[in-house]
Amino acid sequence: MGQHHPSKPEAGLYAVKQARDGPLVALAIFYPCPFDPITGEPTERSRPLCALLGGDKWVEPMAFWPYCLNEKITAQRYERLNKRRAWAMRHAPDDPAHTPEKPVDFVRGRTVF
Repeated sequence: MGQHHPSKPEAGLYAVKQARDGPLVALAIFYPCPFDPITGEPTERSRPLCALLGGDKWVEPMAFWPYCLNEKITAQRYERLNKRRAWAMRHAPDDPAHTPEKPVDFVRGRTVF
């Protein structure tokens, strides 16, 4: 793996934290496939990078790039992080994955035992 530049986002799948003690959240940075507005066919023009946080929130790639450049993950891990967050959104409002932008409260949080 080569050296990453802190001011140039690279396409890929990453794990980031939205808060200091928060859970990991999946981040996909990618080039969207440009389509011709008239024919609907793919064109060869390049588009700027896009970023999708948690599988459902569009964000600016540079907002998270400095924090994720060493956290590249596999597609399976990306899917697992997104599925865990989706499950927490539906079934567990007290799970840290439900509100990843808030730090985990280790004092008042659920115990595992």
